[in-house]
Amino acid sequence: MQDVIKLGFVGCGTIATSHLKSLASMNEVKVVAFCDVNPNAAEQMAAKFDGQDFTDPNTMMDKAALDGVYICLPPFAHGAAEYAAIEHELPLFVEKPVGLETAQMREIAQRIEKAGLISGAGYMNRYRQSVQMAREYLQHDPVLVGHGGWITRPPSASTPSWWVSKKRSGGQVHEQVTHTLDLIRYLAGEIVEVFAFGLRGRNAAGIPQLTGYDIEDATIINLKLANGGVVAVYSACVAGAGGAISLSLYAGMRTLLFTGWEHNCTFFNAGDAQEVKIAGEPDIFAIEDRAFIDAVKSGNQSGIRCTYAEGVRTALISLAVNESLETGQAVRSETYP
Repeated sequence: MQDVIKLGFVGCGTIATSHLKSLASMNEVKVVAFCDVNPNAAEQMAAKFDGQDFTDPNTMMDKAALDGVYICLPPFAHGAAEYAAIEHELPLFVEKPVGLETAQMREIAQRIEKAGLISGAGYMNRYRQSVQMAREYLQHDPVLVGHGGWITRPPSASTPSWWVSKKRSGGQVHEQVTHTLDLIRYLAGEIVEVFAFGLRGRNAAGIPQLTGYDIEDATIINLKLANGGVVAVYSACVAGAGGAISLSLYAGMRTLLFTGWEHNCTFFNAGDAQEVKIAGEPDIFAIEDRAFIDAVKSGNQSGIRCTYAEGVRTALISLAVNESLETGQAVRSETYP
């Protein structure tokens, strides 16, 4: 095993900060290089962590001696960093969603597999104790019906312009609700068909300082599972009050109710009035990051619960939702490979 893992970061925004917080507490990890199209962002991170700063990922990987790379970019910006990591044979952790272009994501996944590289994708909720317990319960008691939601406040003047642009973010479903779609896949099995309704224009009219606002303000999605079960998912950029994030799954013998960012879970068994409650971990990024670092150290990625290829499979679901929103038709979701 390696004594010190030297990492580089591509993308120095908010989500990168969340990972850097947990990585900074690991004695065997040193983040030595930072890359961002905004030179000031890279310089500030480099100064904080005593590393080098770059504006091009390939240059960073050429010049910095790295053992792995974190790619924390907006959906539209993926591609060059992943290809550079593959060319340099570096393990890579890619934040969700892993891209916007189906062909590009498929190619990257195939090249990662061919090169035998360790990979991770940023679906951190898979690492929660409550989720792992639910997954075990549902192996022999499949989900029959469910519903979930993701409600957040409307964007503000400080919201990045890319987030409110459908062609750059993919919309709220692709950028945020992807977490809920991923959990449905992970717990209930593959999603084979989607049908979605959306509402647009309300927030754009109310927030004139945000130009290019064309994402949905609200969405309702119906999902058909491979096992025949059905799940409904709602999302919106509205008031954003209590109960904003939730997922309720109902199997033949069990009920599982997840609530909040932490995904606190209440379990019920049929015929048993007693409930079991599992509190969600407050710093789930630390658990997710530990799994990736351990994989890089050992060369064994069995502890990674979401590989890049798995991230592609989830991204394909939200892209199918977007197709349904545009066409008004049910869409059979693509699979990978």
